[in-house]
Amino acid sequence: MIEVRLQRSPGYAEQVWRDQMATRMRWRPFAIPLGVALLTAGVIWTALRVEPPIGFALCGIGVAELLWHWWDKRRWFAVVRGGKDGDVEVRLQFTREGIVHEGPNAAGEVRWEAFDEVARGKEGLFLVLPGKQTIYVPFTVFASPDDVHAVEAMFEATL
Repeated sequence: MIEVRLQRSPGYAEQVWRDQMATRMRWRPFAIPLGVALLTAGVIWTALRVEPPIGFALCGIGVAELLWHWWDKRRWFAVVRGGKDGDVEVRLQFTREGIVHEGPNAAGEVRWEAFDEVARGKEGLFLVLPGKQTIYVPFTVFASPDDVHAVEAMFEATL
């Protein structure tokens, strides 16, 4: 059995977002550069008066891309930070059968068979349930890198 305690705080949410952007969201890191590039191309296209409608369309798509990124990130953080368990400690016990979790608002057990995947990020593990619900466990809460490997092995043993 491996036990960890993680603090679900604004810093935790930031770390989850950063790691998701770096490892789980394939095209998302390009949203801002793409939006800026489209907006710039639209401004140049319109300034050169080549085909103003195309320039305006490029500007509109670029602005929409930037607004979508900002809105989606803000919405995601509102969901993550807005829950009743906003800034609390959660205890997780990893066993051969699954994960036992305990926090101030919920406690229970999730069997390994319930998980779709256990994916390694740059800064932690993503324990992915059906519907893309994810439990994120930073590497820093494990006692050693061997514990991380052991958790991955527990999941893989159920495949």
